Amino acid sequence: MKAYVCVDLEMTGFNPKTDRILEIGAVKVIDGEIVEHFKELVNPYRMLSQEIIDLTGITDEIAKSGSPDWDVVQRFLQFAKDFPYVGHHIISDVAFLKQCAMNHKMPLQIMAIDTLKIARKFLPQEQKKSLGELGKYYGINTNQRHRAYDDAVLTFEVMEKLIKSYEYDYPEMFVPKEMMYQVKKQGPLTVAQEKQIKVLIKYHQIELCNEPTKMTRNEASRFIDKIILQYGRIPLDGV
Repeated sequence: MKAYVCVDLEMTGFNPKTDRILEIGAVKVIDGEIVEHFKELVNPYRMLSQEIIDLTGITDEIAKSGSPDWDVVQRFLQFAKDFPYVGHHIISDVAFLKQCAMNHKMPLQIMAIDTLKIARKFLPQEQKKSLGELGKYYGINTNQRHRAYDDAVLTFEVMEKLIKSYEYDYPEMFVPKEMMYQVKKQGPLTVAQEKQIKVLIKYHQIELCNEPTKMTRNEASRFIDKIILQYGRIPLDGV
């Protein structure tokens, strides 16, 4: 491969329907050399789990300094342009990119190559295939991990090793393919939902961790159900 973009995302969880993008990192590669880089934080408008904080080192304060997801995704798409993507288990990153784009009425077609798929085909069965383990396998420094840009660089280094080892004999493994992941548009919360949330938190004196106005309609519905289940409904004379 002569030119591609290695991309990695950090997210608040694993489900693109309920979790959010936290960070996007990428490097543009031409003839085996990084020629341009991209790294931006995304504000998820919610509190992060301790697991995510421990894994990435991104705290709630750091996350709040990020930009809205669609702003960052648009800048990344402009950065990547028509280059094929390369990523490790890239379908998980593609799912979040597609979900964000669909929420803003812009379906995405993404052509990509998965380093995990290549590693599974050619490396010994007993060799662990996580990105970090592949880095160790190829003698690459893996001390900087679990930030999107650092993992994008590591993916680039792994990809170049795979290219040198296998592309000549197995060129078909290095042809970008369309990443198929079905997503449905998640509409923003309704005016009625926003009003109901404000009434509930005021009546029950709840201190919110998440930003309710940034919720999708489904998230708002689940949030309202959770409040009612935990605190109860508001009496008719309590409004």
